[in-house]
Amino acid sequence: DAELRKALAASTSIVPDPATLVSINCLVAWYYLYHQQLKTGQRWLMKAFEVVERNDLQLTPPASNAVVAASTEPNEDTKELITTMSQLLFLDKAGEIVLNLPSITNDKFDQAVKDFPVSQYHQQA
Repeated sequence: DAELRKALAASTSIVPDPATLVSINCLVAWYYLYHQQLKTGQRWLMKAFEVVERNDLQLTPPASNAVVAASTEPNEDTKELITTMSQLLFLDKAGEIVLNLPSITNDKFDQAVKDFPVSQYHQQA
């Protein structure tokens, strides 16, 4: 409960970057979903998705950055965004499958997961 209060305070006391705000909303959503407060958890997931849509966040880098070798390591900001978007998609799908909640994302995010480039290293692991 203390961590939840810290996350909420952080999201209101400063204006975090969009990826951080999505991550905070996901953390709060997870807390409520874990405690079986499904409607509240769903509302926090929807807040996270609203940030994604408002800022046009995507699971994959914009086309201008897409022309890189498949073995090139993404920069830290891109890694953070991928992690944050993956967290949101995971919570959404887990809520849909395990808790029978309606999905908050749309088909373009499902397609982005299918199209996500995987390095050869990860394919061999």
